[in-house]
Amino acid sequence: MAQVKTVEITVKLRVAVGVESSAYRPNHIDMHLDATQSEALKALHVASVNEPQKLAAGRWVQTPPDVVRHLLEQVAAAMSPAKT
Repeated sequence: MAQVKTVEITVKLRVAVGVESSAYRPNHIDMHLDATQSEALKALHVASVNEPQKLAAGRWVQTPPDVVRHLLEQVAAAMSPAKT
């Protein structure tokens, strides 16, 4: 079994603020990952299974798409007005 460790990562992202709520927002993505990206996703997925985390909706992170959802929830939380 893989060892799970916590790594604190600081990421600087460029985000658009003030986007109209009526603007088109994709709710589905279909993408291919390169080897480095897929290894990172697998590492996050294994860690989420070994040390369970919950999505905002209350479901457990169980699949690679759940990992992406969890990351996006963290980005959204960091962007919320309460954090500025």
